[in-house]
Amino acid sequence: MKGKKLWAIMLTICLVVGSIGVTSVMASADKDIDVSITTDKKALKAGDVVTVSVNLDRFESTVSKDTKKLITTIEMNVPFDSDTFEYVSGSMKNGLIAAVDEDDGTFSDANIDGNVLKVAAVYKNTKAGAISETTESAPFLTFQLKVKDSVTEDVTAKFEFSKLVLKNMYLDDSYTYDATASSVNVYTNPVITVDGSETIAESYTTAVKVAANQDAELTVNGKTVPNPCTVSTAGDYTVVAKNAAGLETTKKFSIAPVVDSIEVAANPTTVEYVRGTKLDLTGGKLKVVYSNGETAEIAMTAEGVTTEGYNATPATYGKQTITVKYEGKTTTFEVTVKDKEIASIEWAKKPAASIIEGQELTAALKGAAIKVVYSDGTTDEISVTDQMCSGLNDTVGTQTITVTYGAKTLTFDIEVKAKSITGIEVTTKPAKTEYVEGTDLDITGGVITVSYDNGKTETVDMTSAMCSGYEKNPAAYGEQTITVTYKEHTAVFTVKVRKKAMESIELVSIPAGTEVLEGKELDLTDAKIKVVYDNGTSKEAELTKDMLKDFDNTKVGEQTVTVSYSEDGVTKTTTFTATVKAKSVKSVELVSAPEKTEVLEGKDLDLTGAKIKVVYDNGTEDLGVNVTSDMISGFDKNTVGKQTITIKYNGYTVAQTFEVTVIEKSVSDVKIAENNVTNIKEGKAFTFDGTILVSYNNDTTEKVAFSDKSVKVDASKVDTATPGAYKVTVVYTDKKNVEHTLTYDVTVIEKVLEKIAITTKPSKTSIIEGTKLDVTDGVITLYYDNDTTATVAMTNDMISGFDNSKVGDQTVTVTYKGKTAELAVTVAAKTVTDVTLVSAPTATTVTEGLALDLTGGKIHVTYDNGTEEDMDITEGMLTLDTNVVGKQTATVTYGGKTVTFEVEVLAKAATGLALSFGEVTDLKEGTELADAGLEVYLVYNNGTKDTLKLTDVTIKGYDPAVLGKQDVKVSYKTADGAAYEIGFIVRVLKNSEIDSTVTGVSDEEYLVVSKETSVKKMKEVVEALSKVVEKYEKYEVLDIKLLSKLTGAEIQPDGSLKITLDIPAGLNKANKLTVYRLVEGDGSMKKLDTSVEGDKITFATDHFSTYVIVEEKVETPTTQEPEKDTTTAENTTTNNEGQTTAKADETTAAGNTTAQETTTAKGTSVKTGDAKNVVAVLGMIVAAGAGFVVFSRRKVQR
Repeated sequence: MKGKKLWAIMLTICLVVGSIGVTSVMASADKDIDVSITTDKKALKAGDVVTVSVNLDRFESTVSKDTKKLITTIEMNVPFDSDTFEYVSGSMKNGLIAAVDEDDGTFSDANIDGNVLKVAAVYKNTKAGAISETTESAPFLTFQLKVKDSVTEDVTAKFEFSKLVLKNMYLDDSYTYDATASSVNVYTNPVITVDGSETIAESYTTAVKVAANQDAELTVNGKTVPNPCTVSTAGDYTVVAKNAAGLETTKKFSIAPVVDSIEVAANPTTVEYVRGTKLDLTGGKLKVVYSNGETAEIAMTAEGVTTEGYNATPATYGKQTITVKYEGKTTTFEVTVKDKEIASIEWAKKPAASIIEGQELTAALKGAAIKVVYSDGTTDEISVTDQMCSGLNDTVGTQTITVTYGAKTLTFDIEVKAKSITGIEVTTKPAKTEYVEGTDLDITGGVITVSYDNGKTETVDMTSAMCSGYEKNPAAYGEQTITVTYKEHTAVFTVKVRKKAMESIELVSIPAGTEVLEGKELDLTDAKIKVVYDNGTSKEAELTKDMLKDFDNTKVGEQTVTVSYSEDGVTKTTTFTATVKAKSVKSVELVSAPEKTEVLEGKDLDLTGAKIKVVYDNGTEDLGVNVTSDMISGFDKNTVGKQTITIKYNGYTVAQTFEVTVIEKSVSDVKIAENNVTNIKEGKAFTFDGTILVSYNNDTTEKVAFSDKSVKVDASKVDTATPGAYKVTVVYTDKKNVEHTLTYDVTVIEKVLEKIAITTKPSKTSIIEGTKLDVTDGVITLYYDNDTTATVAMTNDMISGFDNSKVGDQTVTVTYKGKTAELAVTVAAKTVTDVTLVSAPTATTVTEGLALDLTGGKIHVTYDNGTEEDMDITEGMLTLDTNVVGKQTATVTYGGKTVTFEVEVLAKAATGLALSFGEVTDLKEGTELADAGLEVYLVYNNGTKDTLKLTDVTIKGYDPAVLGKQDVKVSYKTADGAAYEIGFIVRVLKNSEIDSTVTGVSDEEYLVVSKETSVKKMKEVVEALSKVVEKYEKYEVLDIKLLSKLTGAEIQPDGSLKITLDIPAGLNKANKLTVYRLVEGDGSMKKLDTSVEGDKITFATDHFSTYVIVEEKVETPTTQEPEKDTTTAENTTTNNEGQTTAKADETTAAGNTTAQETTTAKGTSVKTGDAKNVVAVLGMIVAAGAGFVVFSRRKVQR
């Protein structure tokens, strides 16, 4: 038990030393100790034993006062992976750790706490086990760990410390250290994968990618190959993976031969078909050629055989090439498809017998159909459309209509009945609907809409003759109902009539007297106003006093007088100008003298009680006008004695006078008013100046300057050389020779240092980098706030901001008693005097073209300032051409000095192939790889690559004519026989005639848009369009398919998709464009939500088939007068829905047939003269053997 405890201690000590960390071979100059942990193996398997060594690489104490320099105390914790390892044994440099008597000051203890090894040890001296300084690296402790048999997965185990303390018991501080940890990899059997899967099939039909984990060495059929590698040739394979621990895994599989090509061995029995017949492959056979040279014959009806290219209803009949596909390979054979012909047409259901004048023919065609009989005996029932019919005009009576389909015709009679009015309504009221009493009705802008029994409408302007019920001078004001009568039909609208209102007033004649004496009233005799109303009438009224506003007869001067008049709660105003002349004085006399007739010198006279009587020219008088100071003369408040006072009022002098007496003033108080000096700066000369304030018994004051002869200043006790408080005496003698003595305080303030300046610079202001700056022979001058100066010598402790490691000019700061000055100094760079190689880089070889790994490379540099240092070798120091293969001498240059070491440059080696394509590339049908920009590269182990010619590589698995996913393999063999292969995926996509985008599909789906060329499909489109659109300019028929990028097969979407197409040439985007889908099976046409932006058209659909873009002309509506002749001119009427209808009659050369055209702005069904014979035109094109896509409107004369 005791032995195990000591072993644990030893192990812990070793691990403690190991945890100190070694980051390089060189000693860490700032740490006391360098230790490292190493292992004798890096790769292990279950049952292997690894020896772990703990090395003391260096111990050099940097602790101050460390005289003994011993490691006497060790405390450490080392965790290890107990699930992976079990402890075996261990030993120290000098044998086992022996137990030491703890009484002698030495003890050791070790134990395992869970998965942590804990150790504590104290040694009194080296004899007891303490460690002394050393610079030689040597193993300190070794121990063995065994990998448990229970390990089932790969593990990376690291040996490091979670706690480490190294001390000298004779010191307070612990030693500092750097420690390098170590790790090992524990492996299980390597895992082999094929195409990324651990589950390996017995056989594969395509090339496969073989790989192994753990960077294991890979061999295929006994030959070492790259990991991973590609196997493509048919045959049996044995793959062995061996990892660094020596464990092996073996897997076997085979690659079956693949189809190289196919060809038609026998055509199907049937190779001629009538339109609509399905393709029959019975009797057809294929010859299959495999990659191993074997062949086989299979039926075209066998599983896995597909065909494409057959169209049972083609636009052009004749030969078709059928493509047969099997296992990605294709071949072809030909068939012939013939059309069937129309023999006759007959009525299936006749149209209605009559329509109303102006109605469209479509009203009678609802439900009408013809039966089409073909030459092969089959029949179709076709709905009759307006485009098939001709012969209808606007004449009332019986008319014969001709129906044409496929160059065959039928006729039927229809009666056109005269139209009649069903009602009228006011659709636009007159512009004016509110009136003032007395004004006439104005119906300008009023419009009525007339409705007929044929569903049509027209607009008619209102006339005064149509309107009744208006009273311009009603007994009661308010709303009135106006009745509009047109051809015995009536409609109504309402207007409002209100009472007239006052609009303004104006003066007819102004008052006779607009100029009055102050205090008199205006004379309003014969003055009148005129009242004006909003219906153009007016009246006169007398101007009265209560109408006047803002007139003041006590305000002298010109005034603007406002006249205000109110009626029915409305007030209006006007103005005129009036003038008030001032009254004038006729006489003045003294009523009473002031109550006080004595006044103190300098005081104003108190006139209380003094009054005068004033008489004016307007007959009024003031009996008690107070006498004010501006009325009197003869009074001087600064002249002592009796004075006679005279009164003057508005230019009149009062005959009576009165007397007053001015009494002399006397001093009541004296004090210092101001003085220029209360604070004196130490050492500064001064002169006292100021004033005293003298107060008198008449509430007046005066200031007397210190310089006045009546003032004496005594400052003899103030000492400016000594800071402190002092008294100054001031004596004032008044006019009565009475002395008044005053004092005030003065303070002498200590002088303050304001700034410093360097007046003598130090002799040495330029030094070498790393040396000290000495300024002791410099002098600074001190400047005080009392304008005095002094000098002091500079000291080194005054300097701040200096960095002797910073080369170049510097500005340092000199500080004295908080004040600073700047000193310019220069630090010259130290220069290298010698460079030696400490250690060459660990790596002694480098691959051609790569940079050498400089890890471990160090040089020792000596400078001219007496300093030296070790530094890592960097790329910028190194001169080495790695493009030259072979042994070379590498040169390290630093500071103009050089050292060298030997290096070998190894030739680069190829590692595999790379492509300019990604893993998956989409190409258009028929695109060659070279045209698509494929580049193949040979990649080297130094990261470079060479571009290979496509003629020098072998490419298999690509056929630009085959749609869908293709696995392509590229292989290349070098001149030395090394073979490399790489694979990628190409998805060949069918070409689209029209550019398009689709949202809502996956990356594995794409859209193909082509123009429909099938005449049969055109016929279906014409019949379907006639049911939903009866007039159009042109239309484009498109075949839209959604295809799989993987197989090339057609697919239908799961939901709605948004499609955007380029608008086909020939369609006018200025007109209305709408997309329809031809519904398969029932032949109907579904209208889709459509939007047009720029040159793009967008719609949504949930099914792909045949689509039609229809162009409808947008026409500008006009207004037609009622009852107007329309036999030859192009006219327009507007109905009550806001729709506009344009009519045109065109007479043929024979003069007996017309073609009508009607356009409805709101989408009402319409007919067009050109569209009626579109089927006949279609028949002509079929007869000529030509297909077409866009139908354009043309005017046809019949």
